[in-house]
Amino acid sequence: MNKNLKILLQKLVTVVIILTIAGCSEKKPSKLNIQEAADSPKKLIGLSVAGSDACYDAASSVFIHLAEEAGWEVLYKQSKYSVEQENLNLEEFAARKVDAVLMITTDIENSGRKTAELLEQGIPVFFMMTLPKFPDQVKASAIVTTDWYMTGYLPGEYIARNLKEARCVLIEGGYNQGMTELMREGFLDGIQSTDDNHVTVVANVSGSWMKPNAMAALENLLDSYIEFETIFTGNEEMMKGVVEVLENRNLLGEFSLFSENGRPDVSGQLIPSGTMIATSDAATTQEGDIIFQLMRDFFDGKPTPYHVYSPVKLLTAENIQLAIPWDPDLYLEQRDQLISSDYHNLKEVTEPRPWSKDLNNYNNILFHK
Repeated sequence: MNKNLKILLQKLVTVVIILTIAGCSEKKPSKLNIQEAADSPKKLIGLSVAGSDACYDAASSVFIHLAEEAGWEVLYKQSKYSVEQENLNLEEFAARKVDAVLMITTDIENSGRKTAELLEQGIPVFFMMTLPKFPDQVKASAIVTTDWYMTGYLPGEYIARNLKEARCVLIEGGYNQGMTELMREGFLDGIQSTDDNHVTVVANVSGSWMKPNAMAALENLLDSYIEFETIFTGNEEMMKGVVEVLENRNLLGEFSLFSENGRPDVSGQLIPSGTMIATSDAATTQEGDIIFQLMRDFFDGKPTPYHVYSPVKLLTAENIQLAIPWDPDLYLEQRDQLISSDYHNLKEVTEPRPWSKDLNNYNNILFHK
């Protein structure tokens, strides 16, 4: 063997050794991880969400993270606020033979009927955030919602105690999901919680949860004959629109502003600055967590409550630092310290608050003289 060939072979051997060492150093699953993966129940979950919304997105993101961590697969579909699309989503889930369906429904009556059909096919159905209306003798497998009544009641009570002559406008969310109706009932009861106030609601209109709609609604109200100085919005996405309109008209600071959510990018900035007075802390990240826990125990054959409310509290400048994280990553980082990390800490809803059918389907501004 000539000298040059010998040197070349030595170099090749060295390269092979290096590559072998590099390959051995790659991170591989431990036997423990493989065993855990083998033991974890493989579930296919169909998740149908009403549309794109900060609330829906936060809840869905936490649920999907926890589900995938448990070894489940999640088929995520949006309904785009369409009953027809929601039905298509559910039909696809049934065709895929999912182990369960989880819904944030766009229409409570439609989802109630579809629940009955899915249950007949042996598919468990769960809900979060929205309140389905079921046919007689039909029940979902489990439900998690915010106590929407309290999200309206707490700001209303604050106004009754502190703004005793307030003339209020309600810029509400979408109708026929149960959330808006309960929120308004709570607000109306809240402003009547003391005997020494003269708080009134002078107008209400739907902003459909969206900033542009809320802006249009407020522009319309400001140009009307209605006199008011207090505004409650059904979520903080609409509050962003309210603040923008008031800023454009140089009216910011002349209105008392209240809302519901507890988002750090909205109330987390507007309350400390004095732009907003208070909001109901109702981070939907909690709901994604709680419904995952209920579904996990359901699959494990453990007894589970039928309906659980996620916690709600009023946030003001005094306690804004206690807001539940909306960012899914931050929520999951802090999860072990939060009451929602174990649904056994929460009270089961034995008698869900009813909401009145006659509060549905408002399409125009309602002025109250």
